[in-house]
Amino acid sequence: MTDGKITIGFIGLGNMGRPMTTRLSGAGHRLLLLDIDRTLTESLAKELASRQVRVNAICPGFIATDMTAALPEKAREEYSNSVALGRFGSPEDVANLVTFLLSDASSYITGEVIKIDGGLYI
Repeated sequence: MTDGKITIGFIGLGNMGRPMTTRLSGAGHRLLLLDIDRTLTESLAKELASRQVRVNAICPGFIATDMTAALPEKAREEYSNSVALGRFGSPEDVANLVTFLLSDASSYITGEVIKIDGGLYI
């Protein structure tokens, strides 16, 4: 593999562990949805950098999906109040980050775990 991009997504809330779920591929890119940690991201980035393959991970917080919509209203309110921006993220927020990481606009970014959580963990 050369001149590639790998985006690894943490499943679930930020740094909370979740079991491995699925792997999607297409258009020469790999989107690995795994329960992993920073060490794996950095190790893969270092290992593959000589082949011009970039590896980054995303770590989403609360995202407005069918799953979060199924939460009781009180729980959703408490969760959104725990987010610095005061709201759940949208699937489009996450998709925009993934699109950026898979684009040439992020060509000098590798080995990073990027939280997209509206300030949940600050």
